[in-house]
Amino acid sequence: MNIVPKDVYAWRGRSGAKWLFKEQMTNLNSVQMESGDTSFGEKTMKNSVKTATAAFFITALFCAAAVCADMKDPNQIIKKSQDYMLSLDSYSYRIFGEGWDMNPEEIAKRTADTAGDASKQFSQVEDIAGGIKKDAESGENNKPIYRKYECEFKFKKPYLLQMHVIMSDYVPKIIYGSVMTYRPDNNPKVWWFKPKPIPFAVKRDVNSESGDFLYSVITINYAIIEAVSTYIKPSLKGVSKMGGRDAYNIEFKFEKGKKYNPVKVDFKKWGIPKEAQKQFEKEVNGSLTDPKGKLVFYFDKQSMLIIARETFDFDGKQLNLKQWKDIKVNHLSEKDF
Repeated sequence: MNIVPKDVYAWRGRSGAKWLFKEQMTNLNSVQMESGDTSFGEKTMKNSVKTATAAFFITALFCAAAVCADMKDPNQIIKKSQDYMLSLDSYSYRIFGEGWDMNPEEIAKRTADTAGDASKQFSQVEDIAGGIKKDAESGENNKPIYRKYECEFKFKKPYLLQMHVIMSDYVPKIIYGSVMTYRPDNNPKVWWFKPKPIPFAVKRDVNSESGDFLYSVITINYAIIEAVSTYIKPSLKGVSKMGGRDAYNIEFKFEKGKKYNPVKVDFKKWGIPKEAQKQFEKEVNGSLTDPKGKLVFYFDKQSMLIIARETFDFDGKQLNLKQWKDIKVNHLSEKDF
């Protein structure tokens, strides 16, 4: 039996409950004025207040439950989240990453390239660069290594980027505190790398191996989802805690032994400038050309933004986890870069 009036479904949260409370009190005043009996009004007042108050909370709870009801369609969750993300003019966040580096030799080489460029101008990193290069060439670092990193990142349309390296097991400690900045409005062909102990920055080509930060925008997640969705349907696995927040878990499960070909990336849709497209596309299609067991994305129920991404191998072992925390939106200007 449905005991909720039809009109309740048209109400919106507290406003509907407040309307009901107001109606109860209006009816009470009418009764008191018509009867002329103030004692009757006083007695009735207490009962009416109790009734109206109870109705207020019942209605508020009902409406809250209706508004907060879990979404069931993973495609709708993805679309709602994506539309919101693309509407943002700017955002910042702190990213925490950890997991298995399956190709440390390649990472060492790319890090050596960055340190090598710096060593041409700064004697402080010359020895470190030489050591990293030696390790990469020796082949002693070709076993999987568990690494962690933490960075702060800022973005503003059309594609202004800045990353602050707080710590990272991928780079020597002298890189900690470094700031990387990309201002395509000034020069789209280069980005700048400023080590903490050095008073000025090193110019880097956008196509350099160390230019990975060019695809650190959160929109990379949606581009990956779009690419993977070409072959795999998303599956909603429910709601769970991630970083202390309730989040929808949406999973993409790969088929072992199956080949997944690269897809064409819609750079216009994601707002990626020409100079950054090579690195962006490489990262997007990497999820297909080097598939893992499954990808899981976590969508914050409140903000609808992606707050985490997990990768697992085909045996269900977690390979890596990325979390986006302290997300702030539409608060940056060009002066912040």
